[in-house]
Amino acid sequence: MARYSALPSAPQASRHRSSFNPRTIVWALVGLGALWFIGSSLLTYWDSNRPTTERKPLPVMQPSAVIEDHSSPVVLPDKDKICTTVGGVEKCYPRLFQATHQFREILPGQEIPKGLHVKVDMETGKKLAKLMDNTDKDDSKTNAVVMVKDRLTEKLQANPQPATNQGPTINQGKFTKTKLRVSSQAYEEFDTLFQQIAQDAQVVGSAQASPELTKDLLARLDRMSEIISEIDFGELFADGGGFPKFLQLIDQAQSAEVTKSALLVIGSALQNNPKAQQVANGQGVLDKLFAGLKSTDQPAPLLHRYIYALSCLVRGNRDATEQFMNHSGVHHLALLFETTTNADIKRRSATLISNIFNPHLVTNPAVIDPSVVRHDIQHWCWNFGSSLVDAMKDQTALDADWKNTLTQGLVNIHQTFPVACALTCEKDLADKATSCPFPPLPDLIRQEIQRYHEDLDYSDYVSSLKNLLTVM
Repeated sequence: MARYSALPSAPQASRHRSSFNPRTIVWALVGLGALWFIGSSLLTYWDSNRPTTERKPLPVMQPSAVIEDHSSPVVLPDKDKICTTVGGVEKCYPRLFQATHQFREILPGQEIPKGLHVKVDMETGKKLAKLMDNTDKDDSKTNAVVMVKDRLTEKLQANPQPATNQGPTINQGKFTKTKLRVSSQAYEEFDTLFQQIAQDAQVVGSAQASPELTKDLLARLDRMSEIISEIDFGELFADGGGFPKFLQLIDQAQSAEVTKSALLVIGSALQNNPKAQQVANGQGVLDKLFAGLKSTDQPAPLLHRYIYALSCLVRGNRDATEQFMNHSGVHHLALLFETTTNADIKRRSATLISNIFNPHLVTNPAVIDPSVVRHDIQHWCWNFGSSLVDAMKDQTALDADWKNTLTQGLVNIHQTFPVACALTCEKDLADKATSCPFPPLPDLIRQEIQRYHEDLDYSDYVSSLKNLLTVM
């Protein structure tokens, strides 16, 4: 058999073996280790030769306190305080209004306790309040002046109905409102009360009157005395014939409580309401009130209420002041002041006289002949002085309101009648019923100023004392 051999020109096929060489792996690992060693050595060298710096730990971030500029009160966790922050300055004050015997401003958000005398400063719009004294109990039903306005504002916001353009008249027994600043809901309440009281007045003094009717009438009068302090309602009351109707109610009522409540409504409608005062001047209101004041059988509570209504009518009212003087009102009140043992009546009478002669309450004061009222003015000057000395000598008394009324009354009377009230003990001016009160007054006034001058709550009283001292 022949053997085959490769041709000389043909290439021989190569033999390739795919095997894994361990030595190659070992050398690769050695190389990587050497590189790591060199790198680590270099890093260590660099770190050891770099300048060292102090590293401060980063602050731990706390939840940030947001500081805002609040113009309205912000209540702190302490529920007894209210705090405001204005311009970055925080001020806190008590949540509950703390009253004194002098008027203080009610700060935003403060709660007003019941039983305080609250008023609104018509020039600044600020709400003021003080503790109630005996002469204030009839003034606007305690908190009524402010609180009723707040309620009416709330109603107006909830019921913003536009007012009509018709004038205030009586139309089939109903009021027609004009440019009212109160809501229709508040107006309807006033109108309904007025009509109901007018109907009750027709039968309250007759045999048809029942205890239940009197009870309902008193409730309506009480509510009317609250809302009538709103100027719009006082004007509507006057234009709608309210004064004659309520005076008729007083004449016919056989209940002293009804009379007291009706007088309170009349006084509240007149208080600080020039238009209502003007209407009353032409409807004989002062004549009726003064007749009730002169009645000898009036119980003290009714007498007090008559003086209150007269005070509201006369205050700042030139025409009513002249009518009051023509009725010998100054003389009658002087006798009442000297003879009554009722402290409330004394206070109310003194306040009325002080207001009548206060030059700041009326721009065009009444023309009064000093010779006609000379004797009565001497009595009032003497009475004010004696009462003031007694009040100042009683150092246990904290009734600065009463002393302020007497002090300001003396200043007003002296300024109006400098001869009749000369604040001296001349024999022709002396009231023989009491000793001359004026010699000890200057020293007592200085003591009072020293006692109260650092207390801002008594700033009005201190101011009155200084005014009196300058004319002594």
